[in-house]
Amino acid sequence: MFDINKATHVVAYLLWKRGGTMSYLKLMKMAYFAEREFILRYGEPLTGASLVSMPHGPVLSQVYDLIKRGDNTSDWSSWIQTKNCDLTLTIMDEVDPDDPKATFDWLSRADQKVLDEVFEKYRDLNRWEIRDLSHTKEACPEWEDPCGSSTSIDIKQMLMKHGKSEFDSEMVVQHIKDIDSLLESTQALR
Repeated sequence: MFDINKATHVVAYLLWKRGGTMSYLKLMKMAYFAEREFILRYGEPLTGASLVSMPHGPVLSQVYDLIKRGDNTSDWSSWIQTKNCDLTLTIMDEVDPDDPKATFDWLSRADQKVLDEVFEKYRDLNRWEIRDLSHTKEACPEWEDPCGSSTSIDIKQMLMKHGKSEFDSEMVVQHIKDIDSLLESTQALR
């Protein structure tokens, strides 16, 4: 289940790490790689966004929609602005560099660790280099060219393409479904 608050803090944290501005193409790839790494490492989603293949590589569907349309029901529109092909963190001056957790309070230590690692790994690539990398079987074997459209990336297949057994992959998918059911049940009670 997609968590807009968590997604906002993931994107804002990556923008903060980059100095407040990043091309949305590069940001989308970093966010995707972070989501994938979190699933591979911990067996659960980071933001809960749907993984999809698009012509410029893999993306998180709901995060892509936020970048394109914004959202006035969360921190997204007050924290993040889209101008042309760039995203800007509008609260950059409010983040305490000695205690970023105070600002990005939706992120756990595990979340920040994965985001830090992904940022360090791809920080020096420009938007086109990271896009091209996301089209390679070595870096992103789960991506398939959707021929101008978009197609879902199956989590079980993604896990198996990254070395997980079929059994372990099925267990992770079931765990994610269980988390989604639990979240839906608690929301229904509100």
